[in-house]
Amino acid sequence: MSDLNEKDVTKIGKHCSFEACNRLDFLPVKCALCHFNYCKEHYSFISHKCAKYEEKNEQNLSKMSNLGPINSYDCTFENCTQREMVEVVCEFCAKRFCMKHRLQIDHRCSKLESNLTDLKPKETKNEFKFEMKQNVSQKNASLAAKLTLMKLKQTAVGPPGLPEQSKYFCFIIQDGNQTNKKPFYFSIKWPVGKCIEFLSDKLKIERSKQNNLKLFLDSDHIPSSNTIEELQKSSILTNQGLTLNLTSS
Repeated sequence: MSDLNEKDVTKIGKHCSFEACNRLDFLPVKCALCHFNYCKEHYSFISHKCAKYEEKNEQNLSKMSNLGPINSYDCTFENCTQREMVEVVCEFCAKRFCMKHRLQIDHRCSKLESNLTDLKPKETKNEFKFEMKQNVSQKNASLAAKLTLMKLKQTAVGPPGLPEQSKYFCFIIQDGNQTNKKPFYFSIKWPVGKCIEFLSDKLKIERSKQNNLKLFLDSDHIPSSNTIEELQKSSILTNQGLTLNLTSS
């Protein structure tokens, strides 16, 4: 973990090569046939519609009929019964895990500093929440923030096709409700007003309330006419991963 303290962990990982996905994955799996990198949802031949697999499908099936049982690998995480066709081993604790538990934070890696064990996100279908121990030391605060930003980038909703350097990532709450944070990203070229229109659509806000919507950082109103990039340069939006409050005045 000492290496994570010395470099920007948000720059590691690769985007899923499946065109309809493009998700940033911090432990991608390389396809043995087409040699592209994929996330846990699309690493199998079928899920990413592997062209090489389709070309050789009949030949592979005939060969497989003459083979013995195909090896699979069990997950060592407590009470997990998932098995994978690809062996996934944690480079820190050297234990084997399934795709769901492959990240250190997800399998509570013994090499991950103990103060960060409760950073594992709790997710429901329409919610994205983080809980953090109140006693996280000042020494680990920066690392905790980076891990949180990594999770935010994996799940954030935003306009497709934006290059990574043009995205601004943040959490959105509605009417000050801190218990229901939702991850989003916007283009830094967008004015705040366009960000609000995008949120109105994604959060399905009633039309009668849309005209009075405003964004706040803490208690400060964020001007709708300024772009995200301008607000970053003027030190209003100082960091990625801030929590913005969407409310009607």
